[in-house]
Amino acid sequence: MAYIDPVETSPDNYKLLIEEGNTRLVEMRIKAGESDTTHSHPSELVYFVKGGKARVHLEDGDTMEAEFPDGGVMAHGA
Repeated sequence: MAYIDPVETSPDNYKLLIEEGNTRLVEMRIKAGESDTTHSHPSELVYFVKGGKARVHLEDGDTMEAEFPDGGVMAHGA
């Protein structure tokens, strides 16, 4: 799958805060019950300012459901 930048495909949900070389800091805001557009990313570290439940649709067709606490951290590859 070619890289699909969420900042470009979903500018209402994503804001690029800092970009230096291969490192970016991106803010994502999405309201409860809303869906995001299809996108991809390099390896990432996610910090949840405000936690909640999320359903993620993976490239292989599987779905991942998880609940994240306020201040929770998640790291995963591309």
